[in-house]
Parts: sequence; structure tokens; C-alpha cells
Amino acid sequence: MYGPEFLVRQGVILVTINYRLEVLGFLCLDTEEVPGNAGMKDQVAALQWVNKNISHFMVTPKISQFLVKVPVVPASATI
Repeated sequence: MYGPEFLVRQGVILVTINYRLEVLGFLCLDTEEVPGNAGMKDQVAALQWVNKNISHFMVTPKISQFLVKVPVVPASATI
């Protein structure tokens, strides 16, 4: 519907994250080496990084607080 030019003119900054999926992301052997939920931990770390560094992209703190607090549902969890 809209190309990237529209978003750029509106001042939108899109942040996407990657995280481990399936066995690599959610296998739990209940050991110190493989405690489980690595995919969720990846997402938490990514959101913390965005929260800490979003101001470097000239986003006002008020807006960045709103964006970081938007509920996130991993796509793989809904399939």
C-alpha cells in the first residue's frame, strides 16, 4: 500500500529484531548449558538494546518509550 518513501516522509523508524527459533530457540534440557527459552531471551535483549539506543536515531524519549512498550507477540508463537 505504501512504499518506504511515505514512511520516511512521516519520520517513521522501523526496528525489527531476529531471534532463535524452534529447537535452537526453545529447547530446554534444564541444564546450565541449555537452560531453555533462548529465543525469548534474544527478544528481551533486543528490546532492551532498542530502548537504550533509540535516542541515537533522533527519536524523542517520549515517542521511544511509547514504541518500546508496545506489546510484542512473536509470529512463531501464533502459528
